[in-house]
Amino acid sequence: MMFLDLTFFWLNLGVAGAMLMAVVLLAAEAGFRLAQRASGGIDDQNRSQVAAIKGASIAVVGLLLGFTFSMSASRFESRKLIVVNEANAIGTAYLRARLLQEPQRQELEACLRRYVDVWLELCAAGADVNTGEAATKELGQLQERLWTVAAEAARQNPNAVTLSLLLQSLNDIFDRQSELMAAVANRVPGVVLLLLTVTISIALGMVGYGCGLAGRRNFGAVLTLSVLIVAIILTILDFDRPRRGLVQISPAPMLVLRQGMNTPSR
Repeated sequence: MMFLDLTFFWLNLGVAGAMLMAVVLLAAEAGFRLAQRASGGIDDQNRSQVAAIKGASIAVVGLLLGFTFSMSASRFESRKLIVVNEANAIGTAYLRARLLQEPQRQELEACLRRYVDVWLELCAAGADVNTGEAATKELGQLQERLWTVAAEAARQNPNAVTLSLLLQSLNDIFDRQSELMAAVANRVPGVVLLLLTVTISIALGMVGYGCGLAGRRNFGAVLTLSVLIVAIILTILDFDRPRRGLVQISPAPMLVLRQGMNTPSR
């Protein structure tokens, strides 16, 4: 299972598209040639049965594509919402940090600004594993430093309501970051994508088989159907790669937050 997940995740989209097109077109051609060999012994009743099976197989493909697309799209929307919530949590913590006394105020503000910068670096890293790992490690170090500074301020003034609210905001930041990491790793299972590929191959084989019984390849229609199906699958794969590819998580909430952090504290 893990091997399938990693294979579908790391496979280049262009290579994946070419492989899928080759598989479905070969399946259609295999079905066409098989039908030509068997067409002499098939009567009209059998032809109608083949047409019914072909229609049912296409319907199954449509159902699986719709289910898988919805699954990947909902995961992508969930990641976008987590980014917005994390930006809000950081902004809230930054405002509450301004209510502290020096030197904790200045250090917390600097740490939060650096936290957003590192988050943006992680987002820009894309498929660069080394940069991503370094940024993730620094985020963990910044979280530890933020909590240490806030906890020290709380020990110095344990009755301050502001510090209690600040600690709550920091805890929200850490939770949102953990949620985002989990959401990025939460992809459509490889076994589902494999099942989808097999089902599509069988369906296109049945389409080719029907064309063979009719005595015409109808290559244009088969190619159009194949391109549409492969395009949907590639979109599903792209949804599962939120830091690279065409469909990515927008860092806009963090960029707006970072610009607001440039305003001097009063």
